[in-house]
Amino acid sequence: MDLNPPAAIAASAPWAILTEVKPIARDTRLYSLKLDSPLPFAAGQFVNLTIPGASPRPERSYSIWSDPLEPSRLEFAIKLFPGGQASEYLRDVPIGTRIKLAGPYGRFGLREPEPDDGVIWMLATSTGLAPFHSMLSVAARRGDPRRFRLLFGCRDVGDVFATDLLDALGGQLDFQYTVCLSQPATDQPAPAFDLRTGRLTAFLPELVAADRYYLCGNGAMIAEARDHFKAAGADRKRIHFEKYW
Repeated sequence: MDLNPPAAIAASAPWAILTEVKPIARDTRLYSLKLDSPLPFAAGQFVNLTIPGASPRPERSYSIWSDPLEPSRLEFAIKLFPGGQASEYLRDVPIGTRIKLAGPYGRFGLREPEPDDGVIWMLATSTGLAPFHSMLSVAARRGDPRRFRLLFGCRDVGDVFATDLLDALGGQLDFQYTVCLSQPATDQPAPAFDLRTGRLTAFLPELVAADRYYLCGNGAMIAEARDHFKAAGADRKRIHFEKYW
């Protein structure tokens, strides 16, 4: 997981108990952990979970899905990949398992509002949605008046998740989202959300100097989007990103 700017220093290395695992998409599950002691964090940060037997190192980094309002309970939206060391462990990990954490890390979070702020653009692929869910939850709770727009890239409808939560955020913020499917199946029913067919990067917004751009997820998407905005003349200080792979 790459950061821009560099990661913050870990505050502690607590333990947590796995309390719930809920499927939210075809290969994606929401993991809920109850911590032995509160772990204050900022929306957009991530922690390292220790995966027994994983090599060459046992830690795996996951962005926090949940709202910092509850520092004793953390949630993670995790996509499981066949054969992945962490994925195979997490696929069958029993409820009640104790898991070691390290963190929080990172500075990938919403910048404070500025008088001339334009649209806050959030570009996410797959579970790159996680830090944005945390950020938007905080923004909704605080009554943030800014305009938020999300482009959410998935392979097909079976990979899409959390649209009910995104719909609810639309009732609390000036927020809209569009789902971009790179490989939609022809036999899937029409979804109830705003949909585009094609890779997320085919629908990048035109550059506006006052806008901010937050990118999270697939490294190829981030590289293409950054190149697009830089070529258009974007101020690099208004582009924020975190790569998952």
